[in-house]
Amino acid sequence: MTNPIASLAVDMRIRIPRGTGLRFGGRYATILQIKPQGTTVHLGNGKFVTYAYDTLQDAIRRIGPE
Repeated sequence: MTNPIASLAVDMRIRIPRGTGLRFGGRYATILQIKPQGTTVHLGNGKFVTYAYDTLQDAIRRIGPE
């Protein structure tokens, strides 16, 4: 039996997966909004990044729980 991967939620603090081809991999971020157009996160240094569509979710699913 495999462990389910935690779903993403607003105000959740995550670590952006490293080595999945995403920009800012390995950094911590807070999820601000999740929409069909993309997921917006705050990097903590005043920068906001929107990952298109399900890019962030797919990367987390590929890398698995850390």
